[in-house]
Amino acid sequence: MNRFVLFGVTVLILAGSIVGLTLFPQRPLGPIDLIPRETTALLEGGDLARDWSEWRQGLVGKTVFHPDFPPFLEQLGFDRQPVDHLFSWVGALDRVVADDGFQFLFSHPSVVALLPGQLGNAHEPKAVLNCLLVVHQLDNPEVFPQVLSQFFGKITTRSTSVFQGLQLTHVQFEQGIQLSWFVHESLLVWSFDQRVIHRCANHLLQQLIPIQASIQQNSPYARLKKLSGKSVQTFAYLRLGAFTALLPGAQQGYGEERFFPDHLAISRSSTPSHGASFVASALAESGQFAFVKKHFQFRDGVAPPCRAEFSADTSLYFWTNWFKPEVFWPWLQQENERSRQSRLEQWFGGLDTAGKVTLKTFLLLFGDELELMINRLRAPHQFPLAMACMTVELRNQQLVAELLKRLLHKIQTIEVVTRGLTIQTMLLADGLLQPAYSLVNNRLIVADCVELIEKWHEQEAPGFNKAALEVQQFNRQRSNFFLFLRTGDMVEWLLPIITAIGKEYDGRPGEVWGDWFLFHPLVLSFLADLQAVETNQVHGYLDEDQARLEVSYSLAR
Repeated sequence: MNRFVLFGVTVLILAGSIVGLTLFPQRPLGPIDLIPRETTALLEGGDLARDWSEWRQGLVGKTVFHPDFPPFLEQLGFDRQPVDHLFSWVGALDRVVADDGFQFLFSHPSVVALLPGQLGNAHEPKAVLNCLLVVHQLDNPEVFPQVLSQFFGKITTRSTSVFQGLQLTHVQFEQGIQLSWFVHESLLVWSFDQRVIHRCANHLLQQLIPIQASIQQNSPYARLKKLSGKSVQTFAYLRLGAFTALLPGAQQGYGEERFFPDHLAISRSSTPSHGASFVASALAESGQFAFVKKHFQFRDGVAPPCRAEFSADTSLYFWTNWFKPEVFWPWLQQENERSRQSRLEQWFGGLDTAGKVTLKTFLLLFGDELELMINRLRAPHQFPLAMACMTVELRNQQLVAELLKRLLHKIQTIEVVTRGLTIQTMLLADGLLQPAYSLVNNRLIVADCVELIEKWHEQEAPGFNKAALEVQQFNRQRSNFFLFLRTGDMVEWLLPIITAIGKEYDGRPGEVWGDWFLFHPLVLSFLADLQAVETNQVHGYLDEDQARLEVSYSLAR
């Protein structure tokens, strides 16, 4: 009887397996499926050759490969030796990418992975190369030997071996370089060290059983991939702790600071607006981010206000709920710029005298939310004027109202009431300048003119019809800070000002202006190229165990 039951159970299991494989066939393996879960770092993409070319010819790539860039970094305070070493690597990589063989291989879906191992001297290229595993998905992987000959030169020796049922091919080139590979279906797997190939072959066997031991079952990798969003073209992943352990001396200092994450990722995606989006995300498994949030009392991320849907007249919009003046001021006092400190201390000294409030009390009057807008106001037969409006959350609105009255008692003001909102207008320069402010709902609103405060109040009103505006939408994900910049317009008026200042001081503005790097020819060239960018958006947040930063841009059509 027991044997009959055991036989019946066995038949049911086999039948279920056959039905499952028939109705739900296993999907074909891709390059990422062959990457082991313990991988230290990887780079994956559908066309890495194209992605590198786009970056190389883009705004950042042209600046990085400019011959003046390494000396510029040295002037900013970077040590010349590591900068030269870094750029020797970048230059070598650029020459490799330009090769036809690289263009052929990496124009297909590919993954380049760094597996755990001891690199020894990390400055030796061979030490790094021997830990690399590369997987391509090719239509005709049999052409790989021809590509190798074009790339590395003549093959002097060639042999084959069998490992875990897979046929491995081993070759050596005239320069002494050794390389091994195997082919599984449309996947080509190769490495400079056959021990890495053996590890991948063992992993492939586990995938086919399947034990599901690829990096896709690695929770941190999967979480970071999800945080990167959809339509990702290029994705880079790094286990920071494991990576620093590979490099002699790099572990020193890692972990001493309590905000280092454990896992990092950077991704690139194209956007419908003829631009691109870059996402940097991080995971902290040891409470590093929780410590930072608790230490600075940072708020959780939320969706920015509705005013972040911008009209065509919005040049700049910034919002954050991390406004911490009581934290920022002590940090500013530690800076070495004495002239800046003396000016601020003088201003706060006047605040204490006229406003009858101490610096500590003044800083504690403000909450965590800050909002800044710059709009272009248009009038008939006049050039558009850039006008700013800023709102700050208040902890004590009544005390701020009394403080403003004491500070402005010598300035002529006019009180305006519009739609239930009281606005104080200040008359400056014989009425030519009329800045205004208002206190409402524990917020201080300060603007260059009454119209901007009225517009802010209108958009705060319940039932405001946002569809009536010509707006530029954005992905209103939860954030701790958000920046929108109409880049081309801002550069259009900023660049002539910087150029004029540079000429005024005979090309030596750094002797007078602290931010001398703004006048460097490389920076001026970068700013000039920025005119091709229509808009930029930056937003991010920090959670207890993860952080995310997204930077996107759209190009002028």
